[in-house]
Amino acid sequence: MKRAAGFSLVEMMVALTLGIIVTGAVLASFAGSRTASRSTVGVSAVTDGGRFAISTLTQAIRGAGFLACSAPSPPSTLNVATPAPVMYNFSQPISGFEAAGTGVAAAIVLPAATVTAPRVADGNAGDWVGGLDAQLVGQPIQGSDVIAVHTTVPGTTPAYVTNIASGTDNFTVNNAANLAIGQIAAISDCTKAMSFVVTNVAGLTVLHDAGGAGPGNINSSFSTAAGPIDFEPGSQVQPVTTAAYYIGVGADGDGALFSKTMSTAGVFTLNELVPDVESMQVLYGIDTVGAGNVTQYVTADLVPNWNAVLAVKIALLVASPLSATQPPTVATTYQLLGTSVTAPLDSRRRQVFTTSIAMRNMVH
Repeated sequence: MKRAAGFSLVEMMVALTLGIIVTGAVLASFAGSRTASRSTVGVSAVTDGGRFAISTLTQAIRGAGFLACSAPSPPSTLNVATPAPVMYNFSQPISGFEAAGTGVAAAIVLPAATVTAPRVADGNAGDWVGGLDAQLVGQPIQGSDVIAVHTTVPGTTPAYVTNIASGTDNFTVNNAANLAIGQIAAISDCTKAMSFVVTNVAGLTVLHDAGGAGPGNINSSFSTAAGPIDFEPGSQVQPVTTAAYYIGVGADGDGALFSKTMSTAGVFTLNELVPDVESMQVLYGIDTVGAGNVTQYVTADLVPNWNAVLAVKIALLVASPLSATQPPTVATTYQLLGTSVTAPLDSRRRQVFTTSIAMRNMVH
């Protein structure tokens, strides 16, 4: 009679032990690969987001103050109703708002953003020194600066004036394709400029009657208290816009870089540009002696004249998605142009991106 074939108890124990060792090695390798992958994705997200944010801000700020063919230095004359809020103020190339409690030698602590407790937009205008523009209240998060850029709408072709008379409420152009009712536009002869609300377009005739959309025109003619402002045929006309940049609440509940851009007077578009941007701090380079060079960098509340701003420094704290690294045991503090920003204890990677931007239309 044959004995039944099979494994002995010892053989089975050895096989099970070897199986456990091999399985453990595979799981450890998988966990290591997963951690490395998350780390790589986190580093990539931070780098890509930071570079894109800096590139976007740089491009916008470099072109600040360009109105048709003129820069507001000396300042352009405004025909829109005064006092004009910041989003309509084309007499200056740039505007800014300093977050209360920030600035050189100041310190802030970022709250943790979770699914159950996302970041919250700040509805208190007083959380920015001097008060935040009414068009922006309720959109930025507390603790980050806000910057607004005033310029010609990028990519538009200028129209050229073919007929214009002093003291009238209209002029004609060679092409009115980029001009529409309700738009704020600028007319410039390259030595002076005036912004106005387009109240009607009839063929190639552009009207700018008193009133109109948004802030409205003060006068029906191009004039000030000192008298008429005359422009000649050949002057350029282009639509202008204001784009405000701030840190708001992103679609995922975290901080994100946003823009609020004026399309026509009183109509604004919000765009989330870069996710997971947690803080933005801004300093403005001013010319304090009239030499045409930056002599001092100050916060927005210390800028004496926005037409004296020649350059801007920006620092951004950019984070990765969660699970990109092991949470630190001690909170990490980052330096953003002198402001100490302490991050929450979470599993995000973070990096500070800093740049200096010359405003090419203001440097002579």
